[in-house]
Amino acid sequence: MVFDKDKCCGCSACFSVCPVQAIKWTKNKEGFSEPEIIEDKCIDCGLCRKVCPYEEDHVGKDADPEVYAAVHKDKKVLLKSSSGGAFTALSDAVLRQGGVVYGVEFDREYGLVYGRASDKKRRSRFRGSKYVQCDPGIVYRQVEKDLKDGKAVMFTGTPCYVSGLKKFLSVRKADTEKLFLCDNICHGAASPMVWKEYLRYIRSNVLKGKTVKMLSMRSKKTKWQKQYMDCITEYGDESHLLNKKASWNKLYLTTYATRKSCFSCPFTGYERVGDITVADYWNIENAKLYIDYKSGVSLLLINTAKGKEWFAQCEKDLIYEKSDKKSCWQIHLERQQPISSKRSVFWEDFRKDSQKAIARYSKGSLFNVISRGITPILRKLGLYTFAVNLFGRVKGSGK
Repeated sequence: MVFDKDKCCGCSACFSVCPVQAIKWTKNKEGFSEPEIIEDKCIDCGLCRKVCPYEEDHVGKDADPEVYAAVHKDKKVLLKSSSGGAFTALSDAVLRQGGVVYGVEFDREYGLVYGRASDKKRRSRFRGSKYVQCDPGIVYRQVEKDLKDGKAVMFTGTPCYVSGLKKFLSVRKADTEKLFLCDNICHGAASPMVWKEYLRYIRSNVLKGKTVKMLSMRSKKTKWQKQYMDCITEYGDESHLLNKKASWNKLYLTTYATRKSCFSCPFTGYERVGDITVADYWNIENAKLYIDYKSGVSLLLINTAKGKEWFAQCEKDLIYEKSDKKSCWQIHLERQQPISSKRSVFWEDFRKDSQKAIARYSKGSLFNVISRGITPILRKLGLYTFAVNLFGRVKGSGK
């Protein structure tokens, strides 16, 4: 079995489906997990190829989902969510059925792992955007077991992870009647190795040895659309200092630490793999809606008949308004993220001295500093869509 590792998204579907354990999970030089075939054990059954998400192609493909802007009615939920709290409403609907929810959470060291929740308290740890790749481990097998046990299951993740799960369960001939799939509009997965070095840098150079008690990649202490991090230590709120001196989000937005396969993502289209797609409704200002979005608003794409039934179970928890595809447009609903010519320079710098690289690149690139500054103005002028298209091409040229 031969495959292109630059087209591997790290979903682990191949690892999970292999009937003879001929695939082991390894880390590449950029810190991303990827499969390695144990040749003398491989029986060439082809199941690994069959479950690979990158065998699909949804790029630029159109569909006609129902589009909604949505805000959770509970103000506390809204303020703890990155956008409008739609994830909480969707997961509550599954928990009310006695089901379980799978989502991404921080572990004790602030690494990213998949978790399983059967109650609201544990589920709450899955809230909030997390801009780092999560190792899925054996989560697909856990989902399969829950479905076999007759449980309702909500699985939330990036489109490639959701696709990997669907393909895995199809090969395993699992009954998916009670499976509820929620994908997001993904902007790429950053390296866990770079994230680990970032944490080491801020603990030593920004927080000066203080213990991190709470960390959030998307805070609402400022406007919800801003990429503002939240950091609490035993001595109090360090958020302002962190955002000023070393912002993970600024580094993430350069895309230099993004997984290579993300630049050839096959899921950038309106043809989605989830029953419901959840995202930030970034261009809400020009959507001509009446919904109050000042504290955050979610974009919902209802993609399947099951998704419609699921959304109906959430309506009592949401303030929502119907929208349309033109108003909710985002670049990742149309085409792939261009790879920057400066990505290789970042990795050269990182390998020479990871801490110096973090110090430099966590201030962001000039392109991103300018684009983040003028984005609110472009939205007000109704030029956001045009500008994103133009800037995406400029960024791809490495300028």
